[in-house]
Amino acid sequence: MEAGDTFYLPDKSADGHLWIVVSDPGRNPNRVLLVSMTSYDVSKEVACLIDAGEHPKVIHKTCISYKPARQTSLENLDRLRD
Repeated sequence: MEAGDTFYLPDKSADGHLWIVVSDPGRNPNRVLLVSMTSYDVSKEVACLIDAGEHPKVIHKTCISYKPARQTSLENLDRLRD
């Protein structure tokens, strides 16, 4: 995976959000930072808003959810993907 790649967790019942790799796994494969997209409402973070059509999976106003950001390794991401 690379910075900018997006993915869903295999078990969507556990978490149905679209996740984004926001760090460069090539520079530090042991510390890969992930954030998720979530539906926007007035109580949510406004630093990064995404409108429908700006990403193939975005169908309504969306924002980046920084609070549940995760850090993992590239090895764990590859294992999850496979």
